[in-house]
Amino acid sequence: MAGYVPESNAGPVDWNDPRNVIAKSPMGTMQVLIIVITICLNAMDGFDVASISYASPGIAKEWGIDSGGLGIVLSMELWGMALGSMFLGGVADKIGRRRTILGCITFMAIGMFLATTVRNPIELSIWRVVTGLGIGGMLAAINAAAAEFSNTRRRDLCVSLMSIGYPIGAVIGGLASKQLLVNHDWRSVFYLGAAASAVLIPTVLLFMPESVHWLAQKQPAGALEKINKSLQHIGQRTVSALPALNAATRKQSIKDIFVFLRFLRQQVHALRNIELCFIKKHQTRNTITKAFRSCPGNQCRAHAFNNFSPANPARSKGW
Repeated sequence: MAGYVPESNAGPVDWNDPRNVIAKSPMGTMQVLIIVITICLNAMDGFDVASISYASPGIAKEWGIDSGGLGIVLSMELWGMALGSMFLGGVADKIGRRRTILGCITFMAIGMFLATTVRNPIELSIWRVVTGLGIGGMLAAINAAAAEFSNTRRRDLCVSLMSIGYPIGAVIGGLASKQLLVNHDWRSVFYLGAAASAVLIPTVLLFMPESVHWLAQKQPAGALEKINKSLQHIGQRTVSALPALNAATRKQSIKDIFVFLRFLRQQVHALRNIELCFIKKHQTRNTITKAFRSCPGNQCRAHAFNNFSPANPARSKGW
């Protein structure tokens, strides 16, 4: 390939192994773009998980749900994420990273859109589980994609940047939701998530090829042609033959998916804390509102001070 300059390394490298071509070569512009796409996909995951928290005050008000019922609705997506990471994550090892990512983002878009059509908490819970399935599978697939499209030198950085997308999506999505909820109801949050997910589908189709590592490891029909097509897409040199693999190597990636569960648990714990903060804020706001409504005239200010002021620590626990 014109302009190709391999990274220096101590020992001989088999340049006919496409995985070594990616691992030992400088990252091209398209590889950087693919990492950016994984960051955006992870940001979409972060927003989709947190979206129910942003919409929860409006949901509780419209349907008259107490904190217990609202907590059940909030937890449905987390159950979907757990199932998606275990089962759809394994699918990524069987059908490929790209197909899994496209399938999961489609699940997310459908789940977010149909959440706007529900008429009761049960229907909402069903579509939140569907959305969670897509999110769980997506987290596993993009984690592998970020590692496999980066070289050895930048791999840790690329995977870390991909992980940062999760809280970034939750924060940016929260700011956008705040503006939407000024003039629209809670459904606008899910419309935003559905639209953003839909935009990412053609983005993945156009710019993210199938993982060279997965193709080299599974070696499906036409693997060599597909590998070279992916290598050309990311601006790397092509290879003339497939690497030799034994049966144990072919099955290795199926076990690797369970290593990802620790990462998922950390992300779910972080988002759960965000959800609890929103619920607590909503409950505190309702308590203050009821206190003011129940007090006539000038007694309101004194009642609020006595019950909620930091100057009265015995009665301001939970702030």
